[in-house]
Amino acid sequence: MKSPQKKQRGATLLVALVLLLLLTVLALTSARTATLQQRMSSNLQQQNQAFQAAENGITAAVLRLNKNAGDGPLKVGDKKQLCARAGSFAAWSNTCTLTDEYGYEVTVERVQCGNERSDICFAITSKGIHLNHVATHQQGYLLSVQCVLTEERDC
Repeated sequence: MKSPQKKQRGATLLVALVLLLLLTVLALTSARTATLQQRMSSNLQQQNQAFQAAENGITAAVLRLNKNAGDGPLKVGDKKQLCARAGSFAAWSNTCTLTDEYGYEVTVERVQCGNERSDICFAITSKGIHLNHVATHQQGYLLSVQCVLTEERDC
């Protein structure tokens, strides 16, 4: 008859291998989860920067319209575009195509106002671009004729 000690030979090795396998699976799962969360946060950051670029485009268009309304679209239905790459000054143009990794493309269209006064209304659409992310922001803008005629900038 064999002693109980000889029957248990190798059991420790088997238990150690099973525990090592479980630890390896746990480590791989944790690494995969961390990588996925890093990708998600990076995508969120890039999308946020594209949104901020679109917001910059809206602000640039409003500033340009406030500075000189005659510089923008003059008749209802007329459109102009405003383009800028990161770190450059926005200028009106007929076409706008950004291929850089950061910037905005803005379309300003003169639209009919819904009021009885002779105000000037615009529809502003801004597309912000950051790497391969694009965010679009639309906003209406009303410019009072009183401001244009008197050339007051703060009315």
